[in-house]
This record gives sequence, C-alpha cells and structure tokens, in this order.
Amino acid sequence: ALHGVAALHSVAALHSVAPLASVTLIAPPLRRYPLPFLSEIPLPRLFVLAAQDFLYGDTEIDGLRVLPPPRRLQVVAGADHFFRGCEDQAVHRVADFLDSLDPEPSTETSP
Repeated sequence: ALHGVAALHSVAALHSVAPLASVTLIAPPLRRYPLPFLSEIPLPRLFVLAAQDFLYGDTEIDGLRVLPPPRRLQVVAGADHFFRGCEDQAVHRVADFLDSLDPEPSTETSP
C-alpha cells in the first residue's frame, strides 16, 4: 500500500512497472493538495471520505463526483478526518470495494 499524497504521484509510474488493480484514497487532503491527475488514472478508484473532515468540504467532494468512471465515493456520516468511532464503517467500505474487484473468489484449497 502507498501512503501520502506524494505516493499518489507515483501511481502512473508504478502501474507501468507492476500493474495495479485499483487505487483507494482514505480521507485525502483535497483542500491542501488538489489532485487533478486523478482523472487520468484509468483504474477503479475508491474515495472513503469523512463527512466532518477539516481537510475538504462539499466543493472538493463535488470535484470528485465528476471524475470519470470507474470511481466510487463513500462518505462516512459523523466521521472526522481520523474516523474516530467510525473505523469499522471505513474498513467495511474498503473491504466491500476490494471484494467487488474480484467477483469470483478463489476456490482453491491448500493441502
């Protein structure tokens, strides 16, 4: 997993070396770092956003809504930037997204 905004700038370069299946951003600091290159990433993208985050507001969220597909926005009601008290909701949203990328779970069993 990559962490931080600087790491996001490396997504295209990384994808050319080892193809990525998706990109997940959790509470990205959209007010501080506009991420215009996100529209150029052709991978499935998940944005898990906190409804009470101080690093973005409705304007920044609306900017994500117009990104071309494939993208999914998940806003966790009542959550702050750190998802205090809402951690399980954030985890479930990421898990659901990742599960949706692999429609057929492996049926192989180990010996």
